Amino acid sequence: MVEETISPAMQRAIRLHITRTWQHFHVDFIKTQLPAVLIPDVRINLSILMEAIEHAFIDIHRMAAWHLPMEDRRPDRHKWSGFMAKWIAKTRPIYCNFPARGDSESVVNMLNAHFALYVFRCFLQCKSDSHHEILAKNLLYAFHYRDERGETLALLAYCYEEMARP
Repeated sequence: MVEETISPAMQRAIRLHITRTWQHFHVDFIKTQLPAVLIPDVRINLSILMEAIEHAFIDIHRMAAWHLPMEDRRPDRHKWSGFMAKWIAKTRPIYCNFPARGDSESVVNMLNAHFALYVFRCFLQCKSDSHHEILAKNLLYAFHYRDERGETLALLAYCYEEMARP
């Protein structure tokens, strides 16, 4: 069923891409934003991460069946960005074994929202800059406190890229 829209090879590639994105997030964000004492306690539940990816595959398949032209039902990078970020934010695969205190508490509480934003950005063809920071701040809020639709996030992904154009 999902294979009609997303080939098994594409599914494997997306799973690998998200897994590598977690590794980059760990180096780029966790190791730079958290106190060294907390870093070993931050983990990702790979079962939950794979569940999030599977949910995104199903949602993308449904969306493609209803909304994309019959001759080309392959989702673009904006749809991947929106639906993957939605499910990362919803399933919250990152956890910390040690409760954060003080300055790091808000960062630890928002780890899944930051990871969702990182996943959101990893599919797009633009660099982050100051123009994106207002949208990024609002996306973090949405990923943490709201349950946004994948379609809405896909549109925001398109807007995010367009904002980067000269």
